[in-house]
Amino acid sequence: MGNAVGHRAASGLSVYVDETGDRGFGPRASAFFAMTAFIVPRERERHMRAIAAGLRADVRTSRPLHWVEHFKKKHADRRQLAADLLSGLPDARIVHVVVHKDSAYGDPRLEHDNEVFADVHRFYKYCCRLLLERVAVAAAGWPGGPREAALRLGHVRGMDHEDTLAYLERVQVAAPETPWGLLRWPPRWTSTEAYDGVQLADLHAGFLNTALTGQPDDLGCASYLLSCEHQLVRHGRTGELLGTGIDVVGDSSYLTKRHWWPQPDGLCS
Repeated sequence: MGNAVGHRAASGLSVYVDETGDRGFGPRASAFFAMTAFIVPRERERHMRAIAAGLRADVRTSRPLHWVEHFKKKHADRRQLAADLLSGLPDARIVHVVVHKDSAYGDPRLEHDNEVFADVHRFYKYCCRLLLERVAVAAAGWPGGPREAALRLGHVRGMDHEDTLAYLERVQVAAPETPWGLLRWPPRWTSTEAYDGVQLADLHAGFLNTALTGQPDDLGCASYLLSCEHQLVRHGRTGELLGTGIDVVGDSSYLTKRHWWPQPDGLCS
C-alpha cells in the first residue's frame, strides 16, 4: 500500500478536517457539501492552540468552538476576530473540496460512478478520498521539503468510519500516483472537543459556507474566506487554486463566476 513508503519528514504536519452543508440530495438538501482540511505545521501548534483558547475566551464558553453555535451572523465581530486570528497563523494551509449538487452528476471524474450520489455513505467516502488526495499532494510540495501529515477528522454521526478506512486503503492501490506515503496511517476520527484544530477547521468551513450562501455578485459574503486566501494551497508551478486548494465536484463556474473568486494575482475579480 502507498502508506507503507518508508520516506518520512523530520518535521510533520497536523491535518484537521471538518465539513459544512449536508450530504443529502433531496429537495430540502443544501446546494453544496464541502469538506475542509486545516493543515498546521507541528512547530505552529502552540500558536494554533492559543488562537483557539483566545476565541473561546472571547465567546465566553468552555464548550468546543462551533461556527453555527458561536459565530452567528449577528456576531459579525466574532467572525471578524476569528478570521483575523486564523489568517495570521504562520505557515498554515487550507484545502476545500466542494460538491455542487446540481451539477455534480456531470463531473467527468464520475462518468462511470454516479452511484456515489445514491448513498450518503458512498458520497462521504468519495469526498474523503478527494480531500486526502489533495492533502497528500500539499504535504509532498510543502515549502522546505515533503512532510508527513497526521490526519484527524471530525467524527460524523451515523457513518461507519471503519468502512471508510477500508475504502481509503483500497483507493490507494488504484491511485498510486498520489503520494499516499506522506499520510500517517490510519487517519483518526475524533470528537470536536478532543482537538482545537478540528474546531478551527469548522471555522474555516464556516468561512466557506458564508461565501457560498451569499449571492454571486456579493463581495462582502466572502470577506472572511478571502482574509485567509493566502493560506489556500496553490499549484507549485502555476499558482493555480482550482483543483488544488479548492476542488469542485461539478461545474467549477459555481465558484469561479462569483465576483469574489481569487484571480492568479491574488485580487478579486
